[in-house]
Amino acid sequence: MNKSVTRRLLGFVAFSIFHITGCKKAPYYEKTVEIPHAQWKETDTLRFTLAKPDTGMRYTLSLGFRIGNSYPYSNLYIIFISRFPDKRFSQDTLQFLLSDARGRPTGNCSGKVCDYNFDLRKNLKFPLHGDYIFEAVQAMRTPNGNLADVRALYLRVDPDAPPASVSPRQ
Repeated sequence: MNKSVTRRLLGFVAFSIFHITGCKKAPYYEKTVEIPHAQWKETDTLRFTLAKPDTGMRYTLSLGFRIGNSYPYSNLYIIFISRFPDKRFSQDTLQFLLSDARGRPTGNCSGKVCDYNFDLRKNLKFPLHGDYIFEAVQAMRTPNGNLADVRALYLRVDPDAPPASVSPRQ
């Protein structure tokens, strides 16, 4: 290949890499809580504090799990608590399906772990000024109260794309 073609090809590759990696939006909030010894006890409350989100924006709230391949269940139940700045709260029991009908993990698996990501809420507004606290408690009712091989839980808040402006009809 001549030098001109090589330079153009390298420039195209560099531009492509920059474009692909540079255009991904950073999350507004992201926190991972590692679970000691991969044993999530029924008495453990995993807590996430979202400090003063912009009340004028909309967000997507996602919850993720890192689970080892010796996790004995095809689903995961948690109690998810949202605490608002005015001291009110809401509580939901959520089920997450981790395997398909054939028992294959539905997450992104590599080696001995799988990562799962679930959108809890899209187009979410935080209407009150102040801190929002999210808590998760496992609710699997295991014989000893511990949930084995759950290694981490993470919460992510991404800004939603602003609505496309509508041009007036002519």
